[in-house]
Amino acid sequence: MAVGTIRDQATNRLSSRFVETVTKPGRYADGGGLYLSISDGGRARWVLLYMVDGKRREMGLGSARDISLADARKRRDFHRAKLAEGIDPLAERQETLAADEARRLAEAKKLTFKQAAADHIDAKESGWKNLKHRQQWRNTLATYCKALDNLHCYAVTVADVEEVLRPIWLEKPETARRVRMRIENVLASAHVKCRTQLEWRGWTNPAVLKGNLDHLLPKKGKTERSHASMPYMGIPAFVAVLRERGALSARALEILILTACRTSEVTGMRWKEIDLEKATWVIPAERMKNGLPHRVPLVARAVSILTDLKNKTGKGEFVFAARRGNLSSAAMHMLLQKRMNRPDVTVHGFRASFRTWAAERTSVPRAVAERALAHVVEGDVERSYQRSDHFEQRRALMALWEAFIGQVQGEKVLAFSKVVS
Repeated sequence: MAVGTIRDQATNRLSSRFVETVTKPGRYADGGGLYLSISDGGRARWVLLYMVDGKRREMGLGSARDISLADARKRRDFHRAKLAEGIDPLAERQETLAADEARRLAEAKKLTFKQAAADHIDAKESGWKNLKHRQQWRNTLATYCKALDNLHCYAVTVADVEEVLRPIWLEKPETARRVRMRIENVLASAHVKCRTQLEWRGWTNPAVLKGNLDHLLPKKGKTERSHASMPYMGIPAFVAVLRERGALSARALEILILTACRTSEVTGMRWKEIDLEKATWVIPAERMKNGLPHRVPLVARAVSILTDLKNKTGKGEFVFAARRGNLSSAAMHMLLQKRMNRPDVTVHGFRASFRTWAAERTSVPRAVAERALAHVVEGDVERSYQRSDHFEQRRALMALWEAFIGQVQGEKVLAFSKVVS
């Protein structure tokens, strides 16, 4: 015996044209309990009306903008068949949704830190441009957070986090900073998933630093976080020695110095990004730290290096090709600090050398020097009006930089305005 009844048995009263054009609020019967319902705000949806124990039941069948009249009729017929079998389709749907929610909550309740970390990385890593950054997330959590792995996220305490951080807090301050931040983010994402559960009520993140862990962990001494750089007056002599080396990493480092670009931008350089005839290198937005494309003027020496590499190994994708793709980000570091015995200098520091030289030895406007480093110095409003990337001015500036690198002595301040005039 059917649990429900449908009074209106006549069917197929509406037309597709009517469904597409009607806008007047109201309820329009197609028959068999199927209605097109249009709200005062113009929202059109399909509903199925039927009776159970003398009470009217209304079941939504979806938006009329997404579901055609033919499909709505199929859904009506499917649920009418349920009624004929003694099943209330709306009650069945609610039971299914409740079961799904209970199952989700049960799984979330069991959420361990290890699983939450994996879920967080899977959700976020597509937005992380740097492959090394992705790997560091996994490595640091796997290395330092083993004690948290099997703990349910809601049960992780301040003491648990402190136990993880204390051994590395002073010995490896930068690593400790990143580990703490990553624990905080993982637990925060777990809380978003599970915050409706009783166990999470009143929860506060145990990995927060301010007003929390900072009361338990020793105060760090002030550390120099900037990249060690070479005084710009030493650059010409250094480059002269660098040019005597034939390694691919030496050519990459020289390109980096001549362009003032970042390590990953140089090691990931692709031939399709370069126009040797126009002496221009265009780095796409997805490879830039600021998420914006960056045009780089190539000086004569850079064009010479790239032309030579093109003739020798220019058939692949990468300019600085290696067996497994492109040159490692550590290659220039090893060359500089180990083979050239300069542990006092970092590869990234050459950008600071260039910027200091530009400030002290040229009359270049600040905006031009900052844009040469792909720094965004304007605010959003100013940037919407100031759309120039100062490319020709930067080409003149990099020509001055190349000229400076090519000589060892000379204290004269270079007149930038004369070069670009």
